[in-house]
Amino acid sequence: MAPPQLPSSAVHALRALVVLLLLLLLTPPLTPGTTCPTPTSVEHADIRVKNYNVNSRERYVCNSGFKRKAGTSTLTECVLNKTTNVAHWTTPNLKCIRDPTLARQRPVPPSTVVTPRATPEPKSPSPPGKGVSPHSSKTIA
Repeated sequence: MAPPQLPSSAVHALRALVVLLLLLLLTPPLTPGTTCPTPTSVEHADIRVKNYNVNSRERYVCNSGFKRKAGTSTLTECVLNKTTNVAHWTTPNLKCIRDPTLARQRPVPPSTVVTPRATPEPKSPSPPGKGVSPHSSKTIA
């Protein structure tokens, strides 16, 4: 009598289970405390990292006067390279471009209005009682 055969779906499930177990056994364990280094800098953007642990996600912020170019992302994630067991941030594809709404605005020129200063009149060097009469240009003697 021949041994009973497993249905093909059970054979595939068993093979998948064996492969999964092998992967788990061969994957180096995550070293406790594995963290990412400082993220890559992005032109015209800043990032404030709150968590450097593996699987943490952070977002870049475009600087004032710039905005995110459509189709790019502010997101980066701390991931573990399973081959080298080294953590690193995913490569950001963010592009910060000059904010086009600001380019259409004309800069306001600095004020050209001159505020008059009150300057005291110079004291007359002539003795009291002598000088120029306010009603004529002749000198009083």
